[in-house]
Amino acid sequence: MNRLLKKEIASNTIMFVALPLSILIYSVIMQSGPYLPFMFAAFMGAALPASSVDMDDKSGWSRFAVSSGIPRKTMVDAKFMLTLVTMSVCQAVAFLGAMLIVLITGCEFSIDDALLTIVLSVCLGLMLSSAALYIGYRFKGVAIFVVILILGFIVTVMLFGMQRILGIFSDSIAATAAVCVAFLAVTALLYILTLRTVRTRDF
Repeated sequence: MNRLLKKEIASNTIMFVALPLSILIYSVIMQSGPYLPFMFAAFMGAALPASSVDMDDKSGWSRFAVSSGIPRKTMVDAKFMLTLVTMSVCQAVAFLGAMLIVLITGCEFSIDDALLTIVLSVCLGLMLSSAALYIGYRFKGVAIFVVILILGFIVTVMLFGMQRILGIFSDSIAATAAVCVAFLAVTALLYILTLRTVRTRDF
């Protein structure tokens, strides 16, 4: 597992640099408050595991791994571990982006609201990344899926506004918990479906 995770990180080094930079740049350009970077990080964090599946298929690594006797479950677990690493990195950079926005605009920043946004963002990001992995293994191609994610995020923020979205959840802890549990439940289901897909897939 550790070796496969190291392989995932090493083969996606450029993405590990590009994604955090895009979070910082986009967050500052949008100027939609200090909580936007956390949600944006959830969407961008799903891009790396998704592209990793495409890269493995195109390079022939998946076929090599299976023929080398690497358990298929281990391959799937490595992708989901990559998701956790990616989400952690993206959310850490999002916090820096939030601090940068506060310094530039002088807007207010609440730790409670930030923690709420981070929890929601991580749970959402895990679900989106799991969906990307499942689609990638099931249908061999996730580029369109990732583009739709990013466009959907932009449209959502434009229509509703980050502060408005945050206000809905901050007024009800029960609703927040229910949404997070739902996201994690879907993530678990997608993990099972991905595992079944990989076990029966002809690489």
